[in-house]
Amino acid sequence: MSIPPPLTERVLQRLPGPRGLWVALWAAVSILVYELAHRFANLPTYPGAVYTMMSGYANLVGLIGARWLWRTLDEIRPALKALMKEPASRLFEQAGWAAGPLLLSVLMSATWTVTDFARYPGWVTAWIAAAQYFAYLPANTGLWMYAVIVADLYQLGRRPLHFHPFEEDRSLGVRPLGSLASRAIFVLSAGLIPLAVAGVRDARTFIALLIVYVLGIAVMFLALWRIHLQMLAEKTRVLGQARALVAEAIRPITASWTAETLRTQAQVLGAADQVERRAAAIQEWPFDETILTRIAAILTAV
Repeated sequence: MSIPPPLTERVLQRLPGPRGLWVALWAAVSILVYELAHRFANLPTYPGAVYTMMSGYANLVGLIGARWLWRTLDEIRPALKALMKEPASRLFEQAGWAAGPLLLSVLMSATWTVTDFARYPGWVTAWIAAAQYFAYLPANTGLWMYAVIVADLYQLGRRPLHFHPFEEDRSLGVRPLGSLASRAIFVLSAGLIPLAVAGVRDARTFIALLIVYVLGIAVMFLALWRIHLQMLAEKTRVLGQARALVAEAIRPITASWTAETLRTQAQVLGAADQVERRAAAIQEWPFDETILTRIAAILTAV
């Protein structure tokens, strides 16, 4: 059973005509709402042209990112099944729960547009509050996908994982999970960082978006922590066995210290040393070193 598509994807699948056109139009709704209210009704809470453009960009990231993450979830199902030794049908299926993005939109609206209505009551701010609730559904759908991925990676880490042999895969078979997590982080970063930079003139917007981003990254690594601990335990076990082989191969050499013994043990020692090197190269996180470096670079830039 495949994972049901996210809310925005369901809507787009039912619309006639070119998909790209509908994606562009939906992403642009938040821009049109702000600009029309500013030009024809003198919106008192107009955030500026740059921020409105970035709001459309964030929605575009949400539309593309939600689809990308949904497809990734389907791609990693065979890997999940192998790691769990059981069907993974329950994991990540909440990604397709339509009420999730709708409820998240309520929370986001309460933070921004409803608060603005309380500060400047009137038909314009009321219309903005209602219109932006639906306009920001793409961005909130992407954020909902991220939340589901975090929650279920945490649940996965609480279960005992059946790792692949390290000689076949130094990621122990969890690289697909790292790919999923890194893609989710990429979508979050691509959507929130430019929006936060564009909203730097409004302290409330900038701080709120920065908090959401930092918390999002933090909870992702917390969700992966138990998987990391299982990988570290497996690496420690395998590395201990490999070092025992090296010690066993070296022992006759150090017992006699002769060239003849060294020649006799050379092949065994070389093989044991190779096993130790491979064991030492086992990953401790689902990400490989390149991905970790890129994530660190993004966080440092922020």
